[in-house]
Amino acid sequence: MNTISIPAVKTTFCSIVGESKNPTDVWFVLHGYGQLASYFIRHFEVLDNGSTVIAAPEAPSRFYLSNEYGRVGASWMTKHEREADISDLNTYLNQMFDAVSARFTITPSTRFHFLGFSQGAAVLCRWLAQREVSIHQLILWAGSVPQDMPVEDLRHLMSRGKSIFIYGTEDPYLKQTQFPILQTMMNEQNLPVEVKTFTGEHTLDAELIKELAHIN
Repeated sequence: MNTISIPAVKTTFCSIVGESKNPTDVWFVLHGYGQLASYFIRHFEVLDNGSTVIAAPEAPSRFYLSNEYGRVGASWMTKHEREADISDLNTYLNQMFDAVSARFTITPSTRFHFLGFSQGAAVLCRWLAQREVSIHQLILWAGSVPQDMPVEDLRHLMSRGKSIFIYGTEDPYLKQTQFPILQTMMNEQNLPVEVKTFTGEHTLDAELIKELAHIN
């Protein structure tokens, strides 16, 4: 049996909060596995101060979360045809970034914040590693860097702006995603990343999000 690849066209979606035409800050936030952008972005409404825009691209693969066919979630990728998924996602996020940026007046002083939650963290790292864009903050929340990403590539990415690694102290996925091991690796490799924790599980924290918005 032979398998061929066929480029396809798919309608994708991005939720946006904030209507400033001349934003001082633009946030691109990538949700985790099984989430939808329209719900995920609600966590960031606390940032809507009249001069901030938040954009949440939605992962292109949607599925039912249970056999009742009620709630729907989305996933960025699986291990099946992994390399094709990575290439497709980078293309998709490049197009989404350009489309969102075109809606607003972007200047050299506009500050870009990039946040990846859970599964979205690795997707974000792979995308930004090949995208030339200024980074004010790179925030990896309850997620890991790509395990196959060379350390030098990670160091270069994290040196392009302030990099922050965040997780909840009660996160039930803590062992599965091996945060302590990842933190040790970051320290041993002298990666320029700050680690923050909060009391909570596998979720976002409103107060910490507001704190991040005020980091210069």
